[in-house]
Amino acid sequence: MNPTENGEVPIGPEWDGLQLQGNADMELLDAICSCGSINRAAKMLGLSYRAAWERIDRLNNLSRKPLLERSTGGRGGGGTQLTRAGKEFLERYRLLHREYQRMLSHLEGGAARGQKNLALMKRLNMQFSARNAWCGEILEISQGQVNAQVAISLQGPAVLSAMVTRQSLNSLALAPGREVLALAKASSVIIGLDLRPEQVGAQNLLTGQVRRIVAGPAQADVTLELPGGSTASGVVSLEGLECLGLAEGDEACALIKATDILLATVQ
Repeated sequence: MNPTENGEVPIGPEWDGLQLQGNADMELLDAICSCGSINRAAKMLGLSYRAAWERIDRLNNLSRKPLLERSTGGRGGGGTQLTRAGKEFLERYRLLHREYQRMLSHLEGGAARGQKNLALMKRLNMQFSARNAWCGEILEISQGQVNAQVAISLQGPAVLSAMVTRQSLNSLALAPGREVLALAKASSVIIGLDLRPEQVGAQNLLTGQVRRIVAGPAQADVTLELPGGSTASGVVSLEGLECLGLAEGDEACALIKATDILLATVQ
């Protein structure tokens, strides 16, 4: 993988040489499917609750459709279950894992649904230093003399705007309808309250519900759940967290500059 001059990373492993390294993620999905709870699934696999949620966020954000859904209330007190897309992907992963060589031959024959699931497996096998990684589809591209602005649809109504050089636009072969990965470090995501696009200079203003706050010695990691199932994570100083008065369940905003979003493609 060689980054372009603007930091965008073209990713193009040959899929017939795919190494299945996602067993840990699949075990977590399988455990959630069995017990209907992320907390119980984490204990079953010897994971911390936070580590399990971070894996789930990554899985959901890299899928074009949510793999999990949460329910609240009811006799059992609510829980987490795999969506139809999640169950389908897990079953196909099992099948591919059991019969790898035979399935590769089948996929080469052009099974569209199998190809989509294989593309998801590629994304899950990638390792990122960025805390936020989303899979999306390019809606439109506005080109300037030097740079181009790329609008990307995520799960649900959320749309991201990324700024790339025209050279990167060409080297990544970006075009409307193309599937891309959008990456952003948590340190580049600003968490705020009651903000409107006209109030801020950042091109991206994502509104969601605070799902998780993990406080450290000097700062806290805040994760928002966006409409549609994606998440966005940012860091806030402990003093800032106190000033904002943030609590889990509150509505909040995530601000991200278009220049802070990196794009990658899967070939």
